[in-house]
Amino acid sequence: MRRAFTLIELLVVIAIIALLAAILFPVFARARENGRRTVCASNLKQMGLALEQYAQDNDEVLAADWYGPLPNNQSDPATVPNARYKWMDAIYPYVKTEAVFLCPTDNYDDTPYTYYGNLTKSGRQFGSYVIVHGYGPNVPGRTPPVSHPTVAHLVRLAQMADPAGTAWVMDGTENFFVDVVFTVITEGEPRVLNKNASERHLRTINVLWGDGHVKAVKLEALLARGYNDVLKHFTVEDD
Repeated sequence: MRRAFTLIELLVVIAIIALLAAILFPVFARARENGRRTVCASNLKQMGLALEQYAQDNDEVLAADWYGPLPNNQSDPATVPNARYKWMDAIYPYVKTEAVFLCPTDNYDDTPYTYYGNLTKSGRQFGSYVIVHGYGPNVPGRTPPVSHPTVAHLVRLAQMADPAGTAWVMDGTENFFVDVVFTVITEGEPRVLNKNASERHLRTINVLWGDGHVKAVKLEALLARGYNDVLKHFTVEDD
């Protein structure tokens, strides 16, 4: 005689499978996200090497956050060469791939990143990362030359007073820079600091620091640093 499962036994097996799934699925999701965070950290590490190479090839002057007059205006077409030239474009020749500027966890719907080079383009192809806004004309306490309102300030490697403690590039959203003064954390999924710095990796944000190391931190850790930009304690030269 063949003995079949009773209904109770079948329900018990199903309950056990459901319980195991409820336990294991979050673990698998966390493991998958940890892998994505590692890929993102690798991207930032490559950017850090490229930023260092750029500085070495330019008399130790750091790459500016943006150079042209139209970096952030979506409705205004770029009508002149280099109008939207940004820090990503400056270091692109060193990384040689647009994929580096895309975080695997970023679900931003716009085009991830497009190298502008010397081409005339429009749109907001900014990628997944933001640089600390420490060079542009709207930095507190500094006035650019009147005749050149968008000329970037020169900052040199030797002027970085605290490289290991200075945030440089980090996970971001919908833009290519984050304001120099970290002030407001917006709750949501993911949480965002100053509207542009995104805590998308298991409630942490990957940060490239001034000495080239990459570390994931909580947004509160950045917020606690106050005025935390690459110009901290710097003597700034105007070009």
